[in-house]
Amino acid sequence: MEWDHVFADRVTQLPESDMGLILKVAGMKDVITFAGGLPPANAFPVEDIKRAASDVLTENAPAALQYGAAAGYQPLREIIAGRMKTRGVKASADHVLITCGSQQGLAFLAHMFINPGDIVMIEEPGYIGGIQAFVSYGAQFVGIPMDDQGMRMDILEAKIKELHQNGKYPKFIYTVPTFQNPTSITMSLKRREALINISKKYNILIIEDNAYGELRYDGEELPLLKALDDEERVIHLGSFSKILAPGMRTAWTVAHKDLIARMVDIRQNLDLGPNIFAQTIIAQYCDMGLLESHVQESKTIYKPKRDAMMHAIKEYFPVEVKVNYPRGGFFTWAELPQGMDTGAMFDEVLKEKVAYLPGADFYTSSNVKNTMRLCYSNSTLEQIEEGIKRLGTAIKKQMDK
Repeated sequence: MEWDHVFADRVTQLPESDMGLILKVAGMKDVITFAGGLPPANAFPVEDIKRAASDVLTENAPAALQYGAAAGYQPLREIIAGRMKTRGVKASADHVLITCGSQQGLAFLAHMFINPGDIVMIEEPGYIGGIQAFVSYGAQFVGIPMDDQGMRMDILEAKIKELHQNGKYPKFIYTVPTFQNPTSITMSLKRREALINISKKYNILIIEDNAYGELRYDGEELPLLKALDDEERVIHLGSFSKILAPGMRTAWTVAHKDLIARMVDIRQNLDLGPNIFAQTIIAQYCDMGLLESHVQESKTIYKPKRDAMMHAIKEYFPVEVKVNYPRGGFFTWAELPQGMDTGAMFDEVLKEKVAYLPGADFYTSSNVKNTMRLCYSNSTLEQIEEGIKRLGTAIKKQMDK
């Protein structure tokens, strides 16, 4: 059967996902891959999760195995609201929606806000999951460049003014302000405050994606955009994927309760509700007082990997390659000399049994081909050393051509 004529336009226009490339190289024998942002097996608190699951099935099995509320498991929503309060966010359970990963939160927001042709402001390079969620509903992007302080607020405001002069009004600004994916850059406090002021001045919502924000290894902790927001313009996304286990597919959205109610309506037309079993286990795990200590333990796993990658890059990469220093999260970002194409050279570099994620697909309005994302979270210290050595050699060969 020919299928093309039955697909909706939004399906045929979807860009190819880099997830396929990540999974492809992950399954290759002897390849050291820095492509995917995956936690390692030793970051999962298996025995504690077993205990939590056992307690749930012993004490609360009917609720855990039944259909659940579309907004999510009430005790977990209350736990999340309480954790947000410790970060300076005024929130109750009514402000919290549980989602199947933060990617589903992005999909719900795209469904709720975007009509074909609507404009989304996004930092550039930007998180590819957000780009794909928004483009599937027909979004048009205005990319805002970054420097080492995060999104350039002067350019953001100039672009908004230009759009307004042409009768166009952006739906929202999307940002990953802390340990940004893919660059690892953290938006400065001054820029965070400026972004909130811009959202007020021009009446624009902000979507704050905070998947990595709790994994800080050094430097000063900065307030969430949501904590600086006194008009409930910020929609905040968080996730248990990086601080507990991605396989549980449990995340949250915190927003004005009227927006949460509308997202619940959307949810009831799409999947009825999130995984109640996983939610009850996570809630029990939190009630056992284990989550905060596990987050701290996770940092002791990831920080040495970050240090090992940065040390190896300094030793083995050509000096012409510029690399960001991540103070948290899973990634660093490398910029090769102008004229190089990390997508075109990927297969050649793969022959050295090392892989990365080419940077081109993280851009929405610029044709930048000389960047790559490198993830250190899922490799051993030995693999990081050897993989960066191989990659440095491969980059030098490409530079010499």
